[in-house]
Amino acid sequence: MPKAHVRLLCRQFGTEPCQTLVVGDYRHDLEAARDAGAPAVLMKTHPKAEEFRYLADFIIHSLDELPEIIDNLEKEVTL
Repeated sequence: MPKAHVRLLCRQFGTEPCQTLVVGDYRHDLEAARDAGAPAVLMKTHPKAEEFRYLADFIIHSLDELPEIIDNLEKEVTL
């Protein structure tokens, strides 16, 4: 996913990349997020996930973990 896709989706949803979590399971997803200025979330389902975890701002095993990340980010903003 190129960074242009991340930016396009952000425009369509009326948000900024820095306010958008990009969740992906491969290096290209994380690179696109970082290039667009969005936090990158690695969904650790890819067999080679350890090779590109350094590109992730957050690492999850399940989408159920996203609400906690969002809550923590919102708390940081209000501090």
